[in-house]
Amino acid sequence: QDIASAHVLALEYLEKTGQSDAFNLGSGSGFSVKQMVDAVEKICKTKLKIKYEKRRAGDPAILLANPTKIQKTLGWKPTHSSLTTILQSALTWENRDSLREDPSPHNSHCNERRYEQEV
Repeated sequence: QDIASAHVLALEYLEKTGQSDAFNLGSGSGFSVKQMVDAVEKICKTKLKIKYEKRRAGDPAILLANPTKIQKTLGWKPTHSSLTTILQSALTWENRDSLREDPSPHNSHCNERRYEQEV
């Protein structure tokens, strides 16, 4: 929802000004891979097979999007900061076709496929 609202604001900006621009979408804070894995396990009610590896050469220690420009230019701010909410929304969208075909409660976000993550 946050990304969609940012796109709408960007299109309105383009229509109004005739100018295109590039904006970072984010909150200025982030989540670790471990936090993401833990949240997916909680949502899917399953344990993922984790293989821990050393950081690869060139991988940044921290990677965050600075939303200052879009906040100042378009007045956009993210409204969803809960990792669980963000992931549930993403999984619902990802599985929208299977949920459309079978909306029953047993067809959860995670039943169609299992997600493996190397950390």
